Amino acid sequence: MGSFTLPRWIQRALEFLHLKPKQKEKTTKAASKPAPGQKVETPIPERPTPKYNAADFVFSKLVKQDVFKLPGSIPEGMPFNIEDCEVMKKLESFENKVIERVCFIRIDQFRQAKLPLLMNEWSNVYDFNDSTAKNWSLEAPLDAKDYPRLPADVQETVQVNVNHGSIVPLALGRLSGLSGENRTMISFAPEDVTLQILWKLQDHVSIIRIKEQRYSARDVDLLFGHVGDDRVKTVAGQKESCLVIEMECKAVDKIWALIGESMQDTSCVYISRDRETAVKEIELFFGGQ
Repeated sequence: MGSFTLPRWIQRALEFLHLKPKQKEKTTKAASKPAPGQKVETPIPERPTPKYNAADFVFSKLVKQDVFKLPGSIPEGMPFNIEDCEVMKKLESFENKVIERVCFIRIDQFRQAKLPLLMNEWSNVYDFNDSTAKNWSLEAPLDAKDYPRLPADVQETVQVNVNHGSIVPLALGRLSGLSGENRTMISFAPEDVTLQILWKLQDHVSIIRIKEQRYSARDVDLLFGHVGDDRVKTVAGQKESCLVIEMECKAVDKIWALIGESMQDTSCVYISRDRETAVKEIELFFGGQ
């Protein structure tokens, strides 16, 4: 059988198609070879995207149940659907601190933890980050065991501890045995002055919660129209915000005497005159919570 020779131009085309990629591959390998003494960076492998079931974030027809989501179990942007649930009070996430109104805390706790004492909104905050420093301590005679705990199975999973260096103050939850002598104190004074007043009152009152109330000029009558002291309403009209403190106290006269020792002009501080008025003010400022 005779031999068949391809035309020269076809041979050149085949050489280009088959040999050029191999030559290019050799060139690439040669270029990727590190020079002597050059640091080689190991490529970071891509992590597989975790799969989530949307049904795990739908809570339906639950009554008086605690539902928890552990760190790492909530994808970014995942919505929660809560349907037909009864006696629902709050939703807590342990991945990020939940910002809410502060309830039933002691001043010393937040001072020692270096958290804002007045215009803070921490409530039932849990922090699972380790810390070698002592960042807070309980105010005697309180003890960590008296504080509300997470469910036992959750504690075992996340290895919660109550050492000073690992958590920030917990809210005490609803205090038992309240006397019912609750009052509402409204302060238009600067924050440092209000703090001095509360510090002076700490042995005579139990602070339940604190809220910063912002308002406009048209809200003055709605919020402060029931106050009998016209001086307070005048001061309220000159301000745009105030601090509202719900506290438990028995000797209101003693409280006023201590406030008078802290400041000459007491027109920027108001305390509800009786329990009935306090109930209405709690409903007005805190929504009756």
